[in-house]
Amino acid sequence: MAIRASYECSMSLVDQENDDSTTTSTPLANPLSIYQAPLLQQQECYFAFRIEFVHVLRSINNVDNNNIPFETYQEWLILPRRNYLANSSRITQEILRRIGVEPDFTGELALQISSFALATATQPRFAASRVLTLSLRVSAMIDLYDDDAEEEEEEEEYADQSLIIRTVPATKLSIEALKELNHYNGGDEIIISWDTTSEQQQQQQCSVCMEKLWFEDQCCEDDRKVVQMPCSHVYHKDCIVRWLETSHLCPLCRYAMPTETQ
Repeated sequence: MAIRASYECSMSLVDQENDDSTTTSTPLANPLSIYQAPLLQQQECYFAFRIEFVHVLRSINNVDNNNIPFETYQEWLILPRRNYLANSSRITQEILRRIGVEPDFTGELALQISSFALATATQPRFAASRVLTLSLRVSAMIDLYDDDAEEEEEEEEYADQSLIIRTVPATKLSIEALKELNHYNGGDEIIISWDTTSEQQQQQQCSVCMEKLWFEDQCCEDDRKVVQMPCSHVYHKDCIVRWLETSHLCPLCRYAMPTETQ
């Protein structure tokens, strides 16, 4: 008998008015409450994460394939939305490590979670929501399997059960080729207009950090340069560069930038 571990992650938006959850769990040895904002600011928007970490025992050679949860932790975490989105990968990986996810898996799971959070926050129907509550369930699947079973069959079954998405960064050349929309005239920063009025209205904020695309009181700073992707979506240069160094897909429309494997 041998043991193998994998991770699965499910995410959903919680309807707080109709949330009848009665889940109980054992508290973490190192509670995540150190991250929690002590006081919600009136002008700030937040993510409230309901995080559940479950260990599940299963035998992949058993015909019944009964999954047995044997250890569960649950914790709440509240973070300012713009702070989380500005460093979503690093923050999410740190959270996953603290709840017990093995380091080799935190990067891929963090991308799934941060992509879901960004997609939720940028939906027009949630634009006026101060607090978005996201439910995250991370399952550590502890597989017991028979060493005598055919290796090829085990590999196929294990591949089918894996929900982990592998990410591919964009090429350095494609990132460097992003079109900068800032230029300066007499010391005043000018933002070049892009295609349509509706597009311009939708892009008042950088969808990665959720801050304004430009600031009148800041000029010539690298962290406030604005760039446009080939799909026409616009971001702060430093924000989208960090994103594309992890994933070659546009955060808003999933436009695929060139990769080294293409």
